[in-house]
Amino acid sequence: MMSEFGNLSSENGTSNNTKKLELKLTVRKSTNKVLCAEAGNDFVDFLFGFLTIPIGSIEDALKGSSGLGCIDNFYKSVEALDSKWFNMRPKQNTYWNEEIPSVNLKMILLNPGVAPYHNSEYQLLQISEGKSEIYNLHDIRQFVRGAFVAKCQRFAKEPFLFYVMDNLEVRSLSSTSTICLLRELNVPLNDIEEQMISIGESEALNLLKASLTSSSSALTEGLNHRLKKQIDEDVQCNVKKICRAG
Repeated sequence: MMSEFGNLSSENGTSNNTKKLELKLTVRKSTNKVLCAEAGNDFVDFLFGFLTIPIGSIEDALKGSSGLGCIDNFYKSVEALDSKWFNMRPKQNTYWNEEIPSVNLKMILLNPGVAPYHNSEYQLLQISEGKSEIYNLHDIRQFVRGAFVAKCQRFAKEPFLFYVMDNLEVRSLSSTSTICLLRELNVPLNDIEEQMISIGESEALNLLKASLTSSSSALTEGLNHRLKKQIDEDVQCNVKKICRAG
């Protein structure tokens, strides 16, 4: 069951880069700043996934421009090093006698992937799970008495609603009302508006980068281009109405 907010949809298929999450934003009109997002389990699960991504995969997703200072320089220098300076992982047999081919460890450093069984099904980024043998992890439960144990692909219980603040602080909606939230933020009711936007891979990358570089406005900075587009569309719509009336 999906919540009203954060519904997961797919355009032209089901691959990661076509997934969309619908998000309800509360925006301060006078500053065009996101105050909070009302989100379901899916969007919150997507955010929880940020905590599972290794730095190498973050740098890979953001093309070496994460904004993490010297880490960007370090990543690019490793990327530029010749593969001959890195060890090869030797061939080996797994617990269930499946042969693993040798791999240059440089590739693992540059994009290790999320640890097995830790990737959310609501992942919008092109970051896959790393091979279990890289992490030296084997889920023996999957091979006991021939039974298959499903992966845990959701961090948050559902259905449930959350508030995600501009600084990415997550609160359960049941513990906070919108009115109390606005009072806490000291924002008058006549200065807010609600906007529904879609979050895809491009927005997900922007949010990931903003979460690493912004101290207080990750939603505003990560979704800024969508907010401006929304305002521009509203202005154009009003101009057309005025022209028709004239």
